[in-house]
Amino acid sequence: MAENQKRSIIDILIDAGAAVINWHDRIQLAIDRLCIRSYYQFALLVHNKRDRAHELKPKILQYFAVIVLATIAVLAIYNYALAYEYSYHGRVLGYVKNQDDVIRVLQLSNDELSQARNVKIKIEPGEDITFRRVVSLHNKIDNDDTVLKRLTYLSNMRADAYGIYVNGQYLLSVATKSQAENVIDDVKSYYATYESKKKTNYEKVDIAEKVKIMPHSEKLTQVYSENNAVESLIKDKAVTVKTVEKSTFAEVVKYKTVVKKTSSMYRGDSKVTQKGENGKRVVTARITKINGTQTDREDLKVKTLKPMVRKIIYEGTKKRPKTAPTGTFIMPVSGYSLSSTFGYRWGRMHEGVDLACATGTPIHASDGGTIIRAGWYSGYGECVEISHGNGYVTRYGHCSKILVSTGDKVYQGQTIALVGNTGNSYGSHCHFEIRINGSARNPLKYVK
Repeated sequence: MAENQKRSIIDILIDAGAAVINWHDRIQLAIDRLCIRSYYQFALLVHNKRDRAHELKPKILQYFAVIVLATIAVLAIYNYALAYEYSYHGRVLGYVKNQDDVIRVLQLSNDELSQARNVKIKIEPGEDITFRRVVSLHNKIDNDDTVLKRLTYLSNMRADAYGIYVNGQYLLSVATKSQAENVIDDVKSYYATYESKKKTNYEKVDIAEKVKIMPHSEKLTQVYSENNAVESLIKDKAVTVKTVEKSTFAEVVKYKTVVKKTSSMYRGDSKVTQKGENGKRVVTARITKINGTQTDREDLKVKTLKPMVRKIIYEGTKKRPKTAPTGTFIMPVSGYSLSSTFGYRWGRMHEGVDLACATGTPIHASDGGTIIRAGWYSGYGECVEISHGNGYVTRYGHCSKILVSTGDKVYQGQTIALVGNTGNSYGSHCHFEIRINGSARNPLKYVK
């Protein structure tokens, strides 16, 4: 019984395997038929399309030709409308068809500008010149000559110059390194010959600051010529040039004034007893200057050609008496009216002024001094004269009464007489004169 059971299981397994194989064969057959059918239909479709294409070939070629021509036309119009806008550091210069049109001109413009401006100019595409693709239907396209002109007349182009730095601070630029060196030498030479004396030997000429010359990119308009650079540094005192020179020169020795006090003269009075005279000498000296201004001098040798003579002045210390002249004058009367002025009158000279006032009006000394006349004096009638020293004399005429005597000392403002009408007089008044060394002067120009 066990063997029959085992046999049944094997048969079942064999039948199951046969069923699987049979199912696979049916599926494979169905797939093969489907592939043959699809291939046949595809081949038929291709055959039909080929026949149709053969029939439509002329039209297809016509359509294709139209499309190609239209594309070419569009591309031509697009290419015509497009251009390159070229700029120098953001400033638009113009328009060109190709970037190469500008790049080709750059080398030529660099060379011409460098030669014309005597400074190395370098305009680099990409760094200095930039391009931008734009539509340019209404903008004029530049040719090579126009591009060259636009580059040549740039006002803000930069140049490869050499800068002068002082203590690390940039001052200015010149075209070449040799020019920068010449500028420094010329500045030093300027101060080395600044107001230089004859027979001068410069022992030292140095710039106090630290000066460097380095490459510097600068606007072309800011690159100095050699002469302008020298003038600028000197004018602005941008550097400190210290010179030490040994010079031999003649010089004037200015006289000195010596003031001495004396009790034999009144206070306020002075007298020159010895005139001053300048001397002359030859000096050899070591002189230190900063930017041409002398800061130190050491006399090494001095030879006197003419000695200096001092000016000596004596000034008084003695107390001035009340009657001493003050040097100023006052009107001798008050409450007067000016009845006649100084000058020609009635065909002859009137040598004083007439001060009309009432008879008996006090007459005061115009300044302190000594009475040298007190009495009748021809047409002046009763007359008083006062000497004030230094040739000054005042005269008072037509007095009614005299109150002083010859030789008296009077002070300014002291009453010396009374107004009257004596002598050649036609009314009560005081005739007042001021004389200097005998010559009559207009009193109104002296009184205060």
